[in-house]
Amino acid sequence: MPLPPGPKIPSLIQTLGWCVRPYGLLKRCHRKYGDVFSIRLIGNRTYVLISDPEAIRSVFGGFGNPDSVSIGNDELRPLLGDNSLLILNGPRHQQDRKLIAPLFRPGKVACYGSVVADIAYAAGREWKCGDIIPVLPFVRSLGIAVIIAIVFGLRAGPRFQQFLEAIERIVDIVNGPMLYFALLQRDLGNWSPGGKIWKARDVLFDLIDAEIAARGRSRVPETPNLLDLLLSTKDEHGEYRSDAAIRDQTLTMLLAGHDPTAAATAWALYWIHKKPAVAEAIRAELASGPSDPSGPAALPYLDAVCQETLRLYPVVAAVERITHEPVSVGGYDLPSGVHLAPCIFLAHHRPDIFPEPESFIPERFLNRRYPPSVFFPFGGGPRRCIGADFAPFQIKLVLASLMRRFQFNLVDRGAIHPVLKGATIAPSAKLALQVTAVEAVQGRCPHATARSAS
Repeated sequence: MPLPPGPKIPSLIQTLGWCVRPYGLLKRCHRKYGDVFSIRLIGNRTYVLISDPEAIRSVFGGFGNPDSVSIGNDELRPLLGDNSLLILNGPRHQQDRKLIAPLFRPGKVACYGSVVADIAYAAGREWKCGDIIPVLPFVRSLGIAVIIAIVFGLRAGPRFQQFLEAIERIVDIVNGPMLYFALLQRDLGNWSPGGKIWKARDVLFDLIDAEIAARGRSRVPETPNLLDLLLSTKDEHGEYRSDAAIRDQTLTMLLAGHDPTAAATAWALYWIHKKPAVAEAIRAELASGPSDPSGPAALPYLDAVCQETLRLYPVVAAVERITHEPVSVGGYDLPSGVHLAPCIFLAHHRPDIFPEPESFIPERFLNRRYPPSVFFPFGGGPRRCIGADFAPFQIKLVLASLMRRFQFNLVDRGAIHPVLKGATIAPSAKLALQVTAVEAVQGRCPHATARSAS
């Protein structure tokens, strides 16, 4: 059975295009080949990209049989391990997901409001008028601090600092293209990318193992956290999970639990300050909204800004499913073993569903919800991201904390492009904000020179 058409250029060139300008590659392919097309990446990896809502609904529904598809993510296996929630399939995945999911459900995430708000407040505590803030490093460090608090219950101190530095080190290395080039993952010595990443991962493994050993299986935590939950819960056979399995799940949450949220927060800050009217509307809503830590998460306009950010620049361009039997997708009969990729970016840019799809228009999400086959920033079906409720919650609380205390101008240092950083798509490193006011009582900084973008 032939696969849908796609670019004829070598897989190396397609892979480089994916790493450098992922959205540009997707747009060009969609214009030429339509809603279903194939791309080839190095390592003999071919993906069938899908942006038709009906076809996406079929994929997420498992074509009527949940066992007909499974998750892919093989490029993440060397880093995250065989026990990672992003790698597991079948009963093991269902068991671990059932255990972890309650920590991130809507009724639970409100408990983290004060944690997120306190960390966001502390992160900008030293800022003053005129300071230039590189956005991506700032939101990344903030996001790592939040996930450390959720995974370990740590907020400060030497152990917190060790985890923070170890995670930042791994992210710095993985933010390159190594996930897509197997050669770069080989340990060729301390100066090779592979050597650096495995050495950095070993440091983080040692920290996690030490934390597991220190807590034991019967610890009663002061605050809910993932590690104590994993340590204290038995499986369906009455057995505790192995330390290796707990370590893999913990590592997955530490790395995958902050990076997409950080990228989305950075995009939101970009659009809010590129569109001054949006910033003014958010501040007006905050001024009349609730004052409790979790209150901003329920504000409708702030929520619309968050959703529109995730629509326009989803931090993951597509999600992957592998077929285990022949299927029909978008008029193509496909064999077993095909890697299907419902394309979040292209589905979110359909002009028949989202008029003016390239424009940032939060109002399209006011008093309206879109079906999960056309708006799915966190994937869909039974493998929808486990943090799909917590991520927008965190984004909105961080935005609220910053915009209640500061005013910014967008620093114009050239075009801001979407770039692939590890497994997520984030703004290019040029994105920066300048502090122009610190709290309303201090007034506007007279020496701020950066101009707001139009």
